[in-house]
Amino acid sequence: MKKLFLFLTVAGLSLTSCSSDDSGSGVGSSSVNLSVDGVAKTYTTVAVTQEDYPAEGSYPAYTELQVAASNSNGTEVLSFYTDEGDLGADAIYNVSYTLNGTTYYGYNGGGFTITVSSNSGNHLVGSFNGNMISQNGETEISVTNGVFDIRY
Repeated sequence: MKKLFLFLTVAGLSLTSCSSDDSGSGVGSSSVNLSVDGVAKTYTTVAVTQEDYPAEGSYPAYTELQVAASNSNGTEVLSFYTDEGDLGADAIYNVSYTLNGTTYYGYNGGGFTITVSSNSGNHLVGSFNGNMISQNGETEISVTNGVFDIRY
């Protein structure tokens, strides 16, 4: 009888001490939120491509990150580049946004601001806003409330 009690106690403790971690804080929990001309948008389809570059001359080795966030059918795409570990207002380059077949570009210092506040441990966080201009310069869109929280 003591062995049965001991077995049931040990089995019960082992079942109650096991738990799964479903915090959702891993790869795939990325999002990009923004408003375009006053229309709120959220993109959860986010791809990050990493490209490693070796040291060359006086330039150290680095890893470039290409980020693309889109709606579910891929007709709206925000993309940009940054180097792994870079922070601040100058950390992002080649920012583009495709909407309804037109691609718009945002330029730091040209009425568009994008800032990276965290860029380590496969986690990229930042904010952006301002005006983006079409390639031909004929149309402009206003982007406000832009934030990204990307895990890769």
